[in-house]
Amino acid sequence: GRLGGYCCDVVEVEPMLKDNPLLEAPNCIITPHLVWASKEARLRLLKIAENNIRSFLAGKVENQVNSF
Repeated sequence: GRLGGYCCDVVEVEPMLKDNPLLEAPNCIITPHLVWASKEARLRLLKIAENNIRSFLAGKVENQVNSF
């Protein structure tokens, strides 16, 4: 099969190099990290923060990213 289109919010090298072939692809949409800024994403982030604070106050650990 062939890829009909491509959309991304993150690229491997930023800023994107001027010779990146995605810049010239007619079926490609690239956004500058705007997905996180949507109302839905920010509300989700606030809900996660609220849950983390409530868990911390209850003596529980949520979303631990280290082994401490």
